[in-house]
Amino acid sequence: MLWRWIRGSKGLQTLEWVAIGLVILALVGAVAFWITYRASESTGRTVGETIAYFFECVQRMDLDCVRGGLGEPGAQESPRDLWWCVTHPVECGKEVVWPTIQRGAKVFWEGVKWLGRQIAEAGRRAWAWVVQQWNTWLKGAVAGLLAAIVVIGLIALAVLGGLITLPVAVIAGILVLVAAIGVGIWQQMQGKGFWECFGSALMVGFLVAAFVISLSVALKWAVGAWGTRVAMTARAATSATGMALRSPAEARTILWLEEEFTRVKHIMAPKHAWDRLINLSGNALQDYRAIQPFLQQVIESGSKPEVIGMTRQGQRILQFVGKIKGETVVVRVIELSENLYQISNAFVKRLP
Repeated sequence: MLWRWIRGSKGLQTLEWVAIGLVILALVGAVAFWITYRASESTGRTVGETIAYFFECVQRMDLDCVRGGLGEPGAQESPRDLWWCVTHPVECGKEVVWPTIQRGAKVFWEGVKWLGRQIAEAGRRAWAWVVQQWNTWLKGAVAGLLAAIVVIGLIALAVLGGLITLPVAVIAGILVLVAAIGVGIWQQMQGKGFWECFGSALMVGFLVAAFVISLSVALKWAVGAWGTRVAMTARAATSATGMALRSPAEARTILWLEEEFTRVKHIMAPKHAWDRLINLSGNALQDYRAIQPFLQQVIESGSKPEVIGMTRQGQRILQFVGKIKGETVVVRVIELSENLYQISNAFVKRLP
């Protein structure tokens, strides 16, 4: 009877539905089991093992077996929680801690490999960009930069040697850098090679540096000449006011040039023996101001000066000699105009 029912259409349909249900149940169990425990194994193997596992459960009619296959803790398995790890340290280490460490190490290593791939890809793209730019403008810029470094190095040596001031060197260096790099890029755009770009940039850098330094020297000379003329005019006016009652021969004005500290130090050098007239304080400028009345007295004493030379500008160098406190004082000046002098040197004459 049962065999006849099974061979009938209803029996076959029933068996088909049962088979379909088992397949669906096996697939669902396989997915749950694969996600929970066997993510590293192949899907086909997991599905096959799960189907075989469920058939065994059906033969034993064991519901806990089915729940265990679906990834749910059954009656035969204790939950793996914190208390279980405390009460079962050895099993916890084998089943929880060590697998967790393995999975974490695997994830970490995958992260390291991913980061390495990203760095390698970024380096490859950067190198490709450098190569592309090198063939368009970067080669000329590098050539110009090297040329600018050479010129700036020479400018630095000039600063150390005292030939130019630091502000002038900074301005010249900036202009040389901009001009050299610009010329290098322009030369590459004209199809020139690296060393041709370098040579052109070096030549332009030297020209720019020479122009800036020459301009600074010219400006310094012009400002100095203008300042000297203004000072001469002001001192002449002041002196003329104070000497209105004197005769033309006595109305003599002296430019002391206190701002030229090198000249002041030379006049106040120990070999000039100013300690015979004043008590030296050790401050050169202060002591120089202390002897100025004596120098003025020698020049205005009325004695006829001696012409001892000429400057490059054709001005006479005069020497006045007078007695101060029993000492012979010599004052040398440059005659700028009538009765207007600029101090050149002064000293106490040592008698043999």
